Amino acid sequence: MNDRKRLLVINDEPDMLNQLERWLTKEGYMVDSTLWGNEGVKFANNGHYDLILLDYNLKKELDGEKTARAFIPALVRANPLTPIIVISATEQSISAKKLGVMAVLIVDRSFWKRLLNLIKETLNN
Repeated sequence: MNDRKRLLVINDEPDMLNQLERWLTKEGYMVDSTLWGNEGVKFANNGHYDLILLDYNLKKELDGEKTARAFIPALVRANPLTPIIVISATEQSISAKKLGVMAVLIVDRSFWKRLLNLIKETLNN
C-alpha cells in the first residue's frame, strides 16, 4: 500500500509549476499538476488529494479575485476535506479566511522553507 501523500498543484506560470512539481516530487510527494484552473477542478473531481496548491492569480484564465471565486469553491466541492494553500507572487494583502482556504503564502526569499514546513505540518496531522 502506498502511503505517499498526493498533491495537486495549479499554477499558470510554467517555470513555477515545473519547479514546484520537481521540488515536491523530490520531497517524496506524488504530484499532479496543471497550468489551468478548470483542468485542476477536473483533476479534483476525478481523485482524492491530500493537499491542493493553487496560484492566486491564474491570469491566463481569470484575474485573481475571479480565480478565488471560481476555483476555490469548485475544488472544495470536489475534495471537501482537502486543505488548500493559495500561492501569490504579489504583495497584496490576501486573507486566507476570506478566501476560505487554509493559508496564503507570498512568494519571497523564505517561500520554499515556509511552504515545506506548512505542508509537513498539515499532512502530519
